Order: sequence, then structure tokens, then C-alpha cells
Amino acid sequence: MSIGERRHRVVFQSATITQDAYGEADKSWTTLCTSWSLVQPLKGAERFSASQVQSDVDHRIVTRYRNSLSSLDAGDRATWNGRTFDIRSVIWRDHTMKELEILATVHQ
Repeated sequence: MSIGERRHRVVFQSATITQDAYGEADKSWTTLCTSWSLVQPLKGAERFSASQVQSDVDHRIVTRYRNSLSSLDAGDRATWNGRTFDIRSVIWRDHTMKELEILATVHQ
């Protein structure tokens, strides 16, 4: 993938669960990194194929791998252009471990 295709500035965040003063779970978000990425809505057959991996996936985010993303997993999130994406799956794009393909859905 060429550098020009990665034109979206995406913030990747990990969920942190803590307890509040009343002992209830409180979810906060920790920023792992901000990265130039490709954000792409899935179409037709791609969406059907992605649903085989994870239901209700409607976007693909492709980014270069970096150490700060090593803990990125389903349940985390990405934000871009005022939109929040719930991450459903993180896939190594090739065997050289240079790119991650992230399947996500728009947060409702």
C-alpha cells in the first residue's frame, strides 16, 4: 500500500476498566497512538466476507504496525473525523508484520 493511501489521521485507544468511589466499573480510554491510516467502508461482497469473520463489520482500517499497537484487540476503538469505530478484529495483513488490517463497526 502506498503512503498516499494512508491519508486519514486515526487515533487508536484501549479500554481501561477502573472502579469508582462506589465500587462500580468505570471505563476510560487510553490513547495508544495516532497513525496515518486508510479508512475504507466495506461494500457488498467484502462486507459479506468480513461478516464471516465478525458480524456487523462495516469498515476496514489499514495502518502500519508499531509497537504501541501490539496490545490492540477487539473491544478497543479507533476515532477519525469525529467518528468512533468499535474494533471487532485485528489481522496481520502479511507475513512481514508491517501492516495491520482492522475490521470495525461505527459506534452507535
